[in-house]
Amino acid sequence: MITDLSPDERMGMELLKMDRLHLIGFLLILAVALRTAPIVCGDGPGTTSPDKSCVYVKILLPETQSKIQVAVVEKWIADQLADREPSGVIAVTGWTRLPEQGETNGQVWDAVLGEKTMGCPVHSEAVERDSQGKIRVKLTGWAPIPVEQTGMLISDEIGCHQIAVVDGGAAYVAIIVVPFHPAHPVVGEK
Repeated sequence: MITDLSPDERMGMELLKMDRLHLIGFLLILAVALRTAPIVCGDGPGTTSPDKSCVYVKILLPETQSKIQVAVVEKWIADQLADREPSGVIAVTGWTRLPEQGETNGQVWDAVLGEKTMGCPVHSEAVERDSQGKIRVKLTGWAPIPVEQTGMLISDEIGCHQIAVVDGGAAYVAIIVVPFHPAHPVVGEK
């Protein structure tokens, strides 16, 4: 019974309950944003601004490169990559919020799976928003030489998501625009 707990234990229970509520709220927002029905994003100016939306990325590799799975591969990601990667893909990172202008850039992935180095660490730069309602995602690293990245431009509308291709399919980046929440740490923050 809660009345049998010390004041410190009661406060711990309240904090735990609050953390669960924050987690549940975030998961509900993410679930709505990640719904499996196709999302059509408008071609016109974005409906949101940097203080209303934020961008998350998840790095994926073809399953033929490794069997070590770090995070879940959502159905919409697997569906979009099914033709390109029939053997499947693995998620080597969880969802990572990218920095906005004025926030510190950080490392998205250390490029290590198990004890194997898969390339160079991947870092983010601040997302760029343009006047046409588009967001440009910039990730650097991957390899000692520059690599081609396609699909790194996404509409600035809540729920928009897509898959970017790195170096012709050596890696993929799932990108999603979700509602901004001040408690979401940016890449590199703890």
